[in-house]
Amino acid sequence: MRARKFAFEPAQIRVALGQHVTLLLTSVDFPHGFALPDFGVRRDLVPGKAVELSFVADKAGRFHMLCDNFCGEEHDRMSGWLVVDAAAA
Repeated sequence: MRARKFAFEPAQIRVALGQHVTLLLTSVDFPHGFALPDFGVRRDLVPGKAVELSFVADKAGRFHMLCDNFCGEEHDRMSGWLVVDAAAA
């Protein structure tokens, strides 16, 4: 997953309930943050460095992921969704 002002690419990730998820996160332009509060995970993203983030998708639903380091005027738009699908488990 790539972070850039003011978006995550891709903006939505779909996984199966119970899946062990490992995201490889990078920033291309700014020290962004990546937070997935419903799963208690966050990482700082330094431009040009890859960071791994792992967790278990142990609840079904649609969960907000966001940048939690202020990155400019449109910072509040920098978010996306993790969709955890119980039917795919």
